[in-house]
Amino acid sequence: VLHQERKPLLVSAVLKLIHDCIQFAQPVLLKVFIDSVGDAAVPLSTCVYTAFALFAASLLQVFFIERYFWLVYRIGARARAAVNAAVYRKALRIQVADSGAVLNHMSVDAEAFYTVMPYFHVIWSAPMQICICLYLLFEVLGIATLGGLAVMLLFFPSNTYVMRRYGALRKKMLGAQDTRVRYTSDALNGIRLAKSFAWESAFLDKIGASRDTELQFMRQGRYLRSIMDIGFSTLPTAVALASFSWYASSDSTLTPGIAFTALNLFNLIRFPLQMFPNNLNGVITTVVSGKRIQAFLEQPEVPAAALRSPDSTTVASIASSFSPSSSSSSSVSSSSTSSSSLGPVAIRISRGSYSWAGDSANVLHNIDFFVPRNSLVAVVGEVGAGKSSLLHAILSEMIGPQPEVSGSLSYTAQNPWIMNASVRDNIMLARPASDGNYELAVQCTELYRDLTLLSDGDRTIIGERGINLSGGQKARVALARLVYANADICLLDDPLSAVDVHVGRAIFANCIRGALRNSSRVLATHQLQFLNMCDQVYLLEAGSILESGTSA
Repeated sequence: VLHQERKPLLVSAVLKLIHDCIQFAQPVLLKVFIDSVGDAAVPLSTCVYTAFALFAASLLQVFFIERYFWLVYRIGARARAAVNAAVYRKALRIQVADSGAVLNHMSVDAEAFYTVMPYFHVIWSAPMQICICLYLLFEVLGIATLGGLAVMLLFFPSNTYVMRRYGALRKKMLGAQDTRVRYTSDALNGIRLAKSFAWESAFLDKIGASRDTELQFMRQGRYLRSIMDIGFSTLPTAVALASFSWYASSDSTLTPGIAFTALNLFNLIRFPLQMFPNNLNGVITTVVSGKRIQAFLEQPEVPAAALRSPDSTTVASIASSFSPSSSSSSSVSSSSTSSSSLGPVAIRISRGSYSWAGDSANVLHNIDFFVPRNSLVAVVGEVGAGKSSLLHAILSEMIGPQPEVSGSLSYTAQNPWIMNASVRDNIMLARPASDGNYELAVQCTELYRDLTLLSDGDRTIIGERGINLSGGQKARVALARLVYANADICLLDDPLSAVDVHVGRAIFANCIRGALRNSSRVLATHQLQFLNMCDQVYLLEAGSILESGTSA
């Protein structure tokens, strides 16, 4: 981010430097003005010119600092957007994404990059301002400035220790916050199940315990911040008191010019003394957030083949859902072509064993699997036999040999992904309008009658996660999306389990064997009554192919 914004950062640094120089010209002009007013020998024009110079310096100071803040806030906004985009892209490429961590990365951690940018240049500006102030104070107060300097030197070691403690607490607090957000997200996603089994108290206890831990770290951090704020608020007064006491004890005359100039300089030194530790806290927070984001971005990704560019061929449907065992690209829509033509074979896996990322144990063992072009292949087996895993292996979402796939892919999962939009938008998914394909998709999936019952037909907004639809309706919307995509290869993960028997029979005849007849289809199912109408059947058991052939 800093590399991309190096030119605006350099310009903002120059603006900050000019502002600081003008700022330190004011105490000098103030001393000249006071001395001129008190000296009868000085002409009135000199006082007027000095007053005008003070006014002009104030105007220029405001102009440069406003331009400076405009630049750094824009840089901060761009940095936040870049971090959010990187986290989002990474979340689409990893096998298992912790929803709580992703939300915190995109809200708390990304926000840290935005908040630190406005005072980013204080890192070098504050020490420079302190040094210039001390030099000017030496010119005004002489050796008495050492009294104030001694107070500052005694203060900084203790403040450094407090800041280190605060950084450690901040890291622990963010970890507790991740846990709390994850528990809350899980509770909201499974609220129906929690209500059905009366698990509300268990969820509340989990969330409450994580929140108590988070509050404990926040409370300790606030105590430390209060200590730092009190110290830095009283430091300028203590520095001025020490310096003036020393100056008065040396039998020197404290004139108005010296007093007002010194007070002005002490007021100027207040800002860097206060902002420098605050900025250090912001830098510490940003460093902690940056390390967390870096650790997230360094997580292993799904194989590159699962992340193919959608520009090579026609893109297929996103008809899936985000499942715990797959990456966010389980709602995969990808176009894939093997390096060599497979001829009449659409999919081929030769003796492949597959596992999920982060798990060394293979889920699929020695898989020999092929799908002839434009054929219907059924995959059956008990629950947990590996049917869904086989489809994910074809999508290159598992660790193992790269399957050979010829053509564009479309996939629909057991738990369909539904976005908060109209039925029509969910089916078309921002693809070019084609009334013929749309009508075919609605008719063959038995959605036409359901649309007539909705208040606005296919323009009805169906809510987040399809909350306004039944399970069977959501499954058919996802299946209609797959039909509308018109992909070469269709992977169907038990799409008939959520529909009635007569509806399932109609969908199998009109959709899977009808509208999709020109596509290569892989159907994972428990509906054994349809096997005699499939071209080939694979029986899975414990992640291995037990039998293959026709139902006869």
